[in-house]
Amino acid sequence: MSSSGIIGVTKVKGPTGGADCDCAFIKFTGGHWMNDEIWAPDFGSTYPVQTRNTAAAPLGTILSFDGIGSTGKIGSVVYESYHSGAINVAAVGGDSGSAIMKPQANGKTDVYGIAKGTHGGNTYYEPYDWIKAKLGLTW
Repeated sequence: MSSSGIIGVTKVKGPTGGADCDCAFIKFTGGHWMNDEIWAPDFGSTYPVQTRNTAAAPLGTILSFDGIGSTGKIGSVVYESYHSGAINVAAVGGDSGSAIMKPQANGKTDVYGIAKGTHGGNTYYEPYDWIKAKLGLTW
C-alpha cells in the first residue's frame, strides 16, 4: 500500500432504474496491480482471463459461474440483449458479482459478464461489453 493509503481509483455506475449498469472498475496506481485471473475452486482452478466477450452470446452457449453462495454452476444462455443476459441455472444469495465465464481446454477462461441475480430458475448477468461501455473503459 502506498504511504497515502490509496491504492487506486474507482469508477462506479449504480442502478438508477431502467437499464443502468450495477458495476464498478478499479484502476490501480502507485505500483499496485491485480492478477487477471478468476478463482473458481469448485471447478478446481484459478483461470487466467483469455478474452472478454464483446459480442452477444449465442443461445445455447454453455457458461458457468462459481459464487460464494453455492457450488459452481453450469448452464446455457437462454437470453441476451445489449444490457442483460440469462443462463438456465439458478444462483443463490452470495453468487451476485460472480464472473460468468467459459473455461477453455488450455486452462484459461473467456469472460462473458457478471452475475446480478436470479429469477424463475435463471441467473441474470450484465454482459461484459455493456459494463465496458457504461464505465467508458477503453481496453
